[in-house]
Amino acid sequence: RRILEGIPKDSLNLFDRGGDSSDPVPEHVEVKIRGIQVEGTRDFGDVYLGWVLWRALKLDECLKAEIPPGREEISWPTMAAILTLARFCEPSSELHIEDTWYRRTALEDLLGVSAGQVNTDRLCRGLDNVLAHKEAIERHLRERFSTLFDASFDLILYDVTSTYFEGLMEANPQARRGHSRDKRPDCLQVCIALLVTREGLPIGYEVFAGNRNDMTTLHEIVEGMERKHGAIGRVWVVDRGIASEKNLEFLRKRGASYVVVTPKSALKAPCAPMTSTGRQLLPF
Repeated sequence: RRILEGIPKDSLNLFDRGGDSSDPVPEHVEVKIRGIQVEGTRDFGDVYLGWVLWRALKLDECLKAEIPPGREEISWPTMAAILTLARFCEPSSELHIEDTWYRRTALEDLLGVSAGQVNTDRLCRGLDNVLAHKEAIERHLRERFSTLFDASFDLILYDVTSTYFEGLMEANPQARRGHSRDKRPDCLQVCIALLVTREGLPIGYEVFAGNRNDMTTLHEIVEGMERKHGAIGRVWVVDRGIASEKNLEFLRKRGASYVVVTPKSALKAPCAPMTSTGRQLLPF
């Protein structure tokens, strides 16, 4: 009768379990595929994973303790979380975060910060506020890495890379022309020194002038590590660009061990060379 008289079926609520009605929930429903369209989708999985990791590392608690609240509309710890999640999920510029990335994620619901409140000015000021607490964050991460991952800090892998800028960079005195690993000698750059554990967990970084020779950075890095984490014996793993005899002597005097690249010429010797402390240099 319904078909003959053209009477439409009653609409079904997919989330209705019957309630007070005695009608059973149907096992299937008819769906007109051509009449379906999806609107207002949001990226959720990657930002949610990043947010879980952020809280597991207790970076929210660390920054709240380091940066007292002021008159800002959005707290700086929250802005730091947005910046970190953006780099975790889709590394890009602050302008891209404002115009595109944040608007298509579910962070507005997760963090309670609307897309209109995330702008380039606030993101850049967030970077400045977090940078002032760099050492406190590094000490906090070292403690959390030990707790969560049982990370060890007896062996440190250290290397230097660089990143270039397509601009005058007049406000950055460290921007200089130097050895370009990106094959862009025409651009100003800065050198970035990174330290990681044997598990690959980052425990520190430093930014040097773009014309800084890698070999000249070791003293500053080692002394900074000892100041922040104690002067204990460590094994330093460095590449050929850093392993000068002067630097190795510096490490030996501090009671540190090291693993370095053996020059090809030394491999012709009957046996691998030995350091003055009796440690063998390993060829790579």
